[in-house]
Amino acid sequence: MAYTTIDNPELYFQAKAYSGDGSAQSITLDGSEDMAINLYWGKRLNSSAEHEIYDTVRGVTKYISSDSNALEQTNTNGLSAFGSNGFTLAGNSSINNGSIVAWCWVESATPGFDIVTATGNATAKTISHSLSAVPHVIFSKEKSGSVNDWVVYHHRNTSAPETDNLILNEIMQQVIILIGMTQLQHQASLVWEQDQL
Repeated sequence: MAYTTIDNPELYFQAKAYSGDGSAQSITLDGSEDMAINLYWGKRLNSSAEHEIYDTVRGVTKYISSDSNALEQTNTNGLSAFGSNGFTLAGNSSINNGSIVAWCWVESATPGFDIVTATGNATAKTISHSLSAVPHVIFSKEKSGSVNDWVVYHHRNTSAPETDNLILNEIMQQVIILIGMTQLQHQASLVWEQDQL
C-alpha cells in the first residue's frame, strides 16, 4: 500500500523504549521511517522520577515536567541533541538511568502538532500558530515567573471548554478559568487570556 503523509504516522510520532546507562549515548528510533524529532517526552519506568519534556523551540537542555507545576529547568545531563532519527543523552539523569520510554513528535501542520511560546501579560491576546485549522487540544504551561499548573483545553471537554479546563499535573482535576480561552472555535489562532504559556 502506498502511504500518504498522514497515512504513515511514523513520519510524525514514534515511541522508543531504551535502557539508560548513565553515560553519554545516542538513541535511534525503531520505526521504518527516519524522524527528526521536535518534542521529546521521556519517563523513567522503574522510578518515581518526573516526566521530562524537551523541545527544539525552547532549546535542547530546557525541560518541563508534565506531572509537576514546577517552572522550566535546565539539565545539562539530560537530552543533549535532537538527531535526524533520534536523540542524544549527555550523562547520568532520570532519562538516562534504568528503563525509559520516550514519546517523540515532529512539529508539523500535517498531523496537527505545533509548539508555540509567547509572553503573557494577563490580558487577552491572539497567539499565532502554524496549524491550518483551529486547535482542538492545547497544553499550556508557564515556563518562568510564577509557579502555575498545566492548563489543558479540549474542544469537547464540556459545553464551555473555553473556561472549563483540565489540570494536567493533578489527578482528575478540572477548573473553571474565568479569564480563560475564548473564541477558539471562531478563528485559526489561539486566544489565551491568562499569564501562562
